[in-house]
Amino acid sequence: MRKFLLHGFILWFVHQSSAQIATSLFSEYNQNRAAYDTAAHIFPQTNKDFDFGLQATFGWQNDVLSPYQNWRDQTSAAVQPWLVWQVSPVLRLRLRGLIERDQHKTLYPTRPYWSDTYGSYRGDLEIGILEYRSAWIDVSFGRDYFIPGPPFGENLLFSRYGYPYDQFGITLHNHHVRLSSNYLHLNDQGTADGMVRRHLNTHRLEIDLAGGYLGFSDVVIYGGVNRPVESALFNPFIAFFPYQHNQVGFESNTVMSVDFYLPWREWFAAGEFVLDDFQVDEKEPVDLEPTEYAFQLSLGRKNIFPGWHTRLNYTRVANRTFNAPDHVHEKYIYKNLPVSHVLGNNFWEARGILTFQPHAALTAELTVLHLEHGAEALYSAFNKDFLNYTVEQGYEESFPFGAIHSGTGLLFRGFYQPWSWLLLGAEFSAWPQNQILPADYNARFSLGVQY
Repeated sequence: MRKFLLHGFILWFVHQSSAQIATSLFSEYNQNRAAYDTAAHIFPQTNKDFDFGLQATFGWQNDVLSPYQNWRDQTSAAVQPWLVWQVSPVLRLRLRGLIERDQHKTLYPTRPYWSDTYGSYRGDLEIGILEYRSAWIDVSFGRDYFIPGPPFGENLLFSRYGYPYDQFGITLHNHHVRLSSNYLHLNDQGTADGMVRRHLNTHRLEIDLAGGYLGFSDVVIYGGVNRPVESALFNPFIAFFPYQHNQVGFESNTVMSVDFYLPWREWFAAGEFVLDDFQVDEKEPVDLEPTEYAFQLSLGRKNIFPGWHTRLNYTRVANRTFNAPDHVHEKYIYKNLPVSHVLGNNFWEARGILTFQPHAALTAELTVLHLEHGAEALYSAFNKDFLNYTVEQGYEESFPFGAIHSGTGLLFRGFYQPWSWLLLGAEFSAWPQNQILPADYNARFSLGVQY
């Protein structure tokens, strides 16, 4: 876990548990505090060279509270034993298991529960990673969450609402620059021709900017029947787009992004811009394909009053972005959930958030949001309507594309931790305009205990 000191408080680029899956309430609580609180941690923290513990979470809801949730089951339960071993000053092992009650009802039919179950429960190794950290190089190998980018809610490129990845990563760094190369193994897909192996490689450059940062990411998904790993893609100096076009027979889906965080006193701005595909020529109908892009911008202020923080966010993801025109295995999907933004694509959203953190034991957050979502365009076939037009005719389409479903909602969530071993959570939502969720009024109550 790494951190940047940013004008008096710490932004965490952390491996976070998913709010979609019935994982630790303590992780959700700390994720909620991470943008403002220097003491926020996602994985259990310890000062011992060897330590272990247990976290358990139990919840009840009448239905999903927002479009960011998928599981509609009323009850949930999860137990997570964890272990940390500081093998040496530069080598650390982190383990966390997960036993959870399985989920049956989903908000999105394209996202069924991903796991075999035993009775009504499933078990798995959630996190199991060996990390080497030195003054100039970091190396990690194992299973963990992968969420680079601004820690202000959901990200565009790698979602905070997904599963952990089996991965390998190496980072070169000093006080001003971080250059990393990571490999993530995606779920394989069985076909009539054999097993399709799926791979994701990503490079990232982060530059420190006077307490903030500027980041550049390059991502590629590729695969095929018994397709091995493309070893050349581990080279962090290779750009994936020209590599794809210069290698005969190498088919892939590449995405590039820029993200940033800029603080000024108590104010801050953060954002991401993603470019999936852009047509330069206009010589034939295929060149009429609309640009595939995504961007989001957050503006906020910490301590408008002591303990009160606020931020505004606008997010827009174009139709077809993160989809693949020819091969299903190149879609940005992992174990039925998006690799990228949890809402997929073909939507825009605006939200305002007010957070109250009077002390370490209490956090409350009020969110007002409006969302407009078009036809499902990530899991479905890649839309090629533009091929039905000539270059002279041109092609334009509305945004969001297709039938629009919209919603305006008010969400409240609160956490109270009276003792270190006990955490209570309560969430409520009301949707005066609702074409997305099954119910207009929703509530969820959670209990977390840890040892």
